[in-house]
Amino acid sequence: MTPDLATLRRLVDLVDAELAALPAIDTADLDTFRKRRGAVEAAARRLALEGARSAGDGSLHRFALAGIRSSSTMGLDGAMQNWAVAARKKHPSLEAGGAE
Repeated sequence: MTPDLATLRRLVDLVDAELAALPAIDTADLDTFRKRRGAVEAAARRLALEGARSAGDGSLHRFALAGIRSSSTMGLDGAMQNWAVAARKKHPSLEAGGAE
């Protein structure tokens, strides 16, 4: 079930904030990959408190929240980003500066 537009806007903003807070990856430093993966998993746990469900099998990651589902072969953070894009496509007024 998709929530009302105000709740969906709050959830999109929350997912965007979680994604923006993720540490950057430095391809020359393997530890940055581990730190980012840990941060993504922590973000998924926080978003689960809002009702999000996530799963991954190594090659395909899935994320669902507020009746909107997404997936990515680029990691859970990719699925979360795809979720935010899907929410905005479903409700164009969620675009930055959009009117309700």
